Amino acid sequence: MKTQLSSKILFFTSAIVFLSLPVIAKTNSIKIKISKGSYSDEAVIRFMPDATENFDGCCDARKMFSPKGSVPNIFTKIANEDKLTINTLPPLSTSFAIGLFIGVSESGDYSFKSSEPNSFDPGVCIMMFDQETGNIYNLRDVGAVNTISLPVISKDDEARFILIFSLPTSVSVTEPTCTDCKDGEASVKKAGWSNWQYAIKDSSGIVLESGTASTDNVEIKGYYPGLYVAVVESQFFTCSDSISFRVPEFHNTLGINNNLFAQECKFNYYGGSFQLETNFSEEKDFTAQIIDITGKRIWEKDFSDVKQLNNTIQIGNLASGVYVGIIQGNDFSAVRKIMISR
Repeated sequence: MKTQLSSKILFFTSAIVFLSLPVIAKTNSIKIKISKGSYSDEAVIRFMPDATENFDGCCDARKMFSPKGSVPNIFTKIANEDKLTINTLPPLSTSFAIGLFIGVSESGDYSFKSSEPNSFDPGVCIMMFDQETGNIYNLRDVGAVNTISLPVISKDDEARFILIFSLPTSVSVTEPTCTDCKDGEASVKKAGWSNWQYAIKDSSGIVLESGTASTDNVEIKGYYPGLYVAVVESQFFTCSDSISFRVPEFHNTLGINNNLFAQECKFNYYGGSFQLETNFSEEKDFTAQIIDITGKRIWEKDFSDVKQLNNTIQIGNLASGVYVGIIQGNDFSAVRKIMISR
């Protein structure tokens, strides 16, 4: 079962929730330890290149249960109900949730502690949600020891906890179309989220715009050049972000007609991809390109007899920085500078 995270509480039995977006080829892992008295157990969830959502013989480890009843058990599951003590998944690229299962034959207070054998990037939020009590625990706080009262729980019961992974907010911006234009744009993205709150503040901290985003991306339009701050939060998951971004000044390049973008076409970046849109009054032939700040061409395509176009351009693993969209025809040309912040 796959779904986006939302403000609704989801009950998981064995299902994994994973949404596919451009990935980051890096290994991250977290270990959760449960203990009571002299007995303990651990479960590891890690994200690695070339891993799958199924059992990977190279990287996963099936759960072995102790015959001693006093030993607590902690584990995750995959789609075929395999119980894993080490669960290796594809690189973390969006919000992700997985059930954390418990098996204890004695009721009482149990201690939970997390550690990160391979650290996650700053800004990644990892929470443990208790489906019975509604309590939420911050697993990035590796110094914390959380004491949780548990009844007798069978290893075949539903997941007592849900682990929630959330990536930092990213912002991409587009400069205004002319010197005095108030049409700079920003795309604020919280990968995999829905029903989250955002606020845009100016450099003085004044809230200029706020609202609730129904998808993982919200477009902010109508801004002069300047420094702004995007504040993002979710009432349920208690993960919040604050990221600064700058809408750049308009820069005309060699007299090129940038007003074309305001009138007949758009070249923007949002939702993890570039978007080229045209609305010409007549059919045109042109070449579209995307280059980076060094002038290296990272994408190019020829178009013929185009009047109206809505073209999505997927380019994986783009670093933060300045990119330029270029449209060149026989009798016209235009450029658009696009800034991506992560």
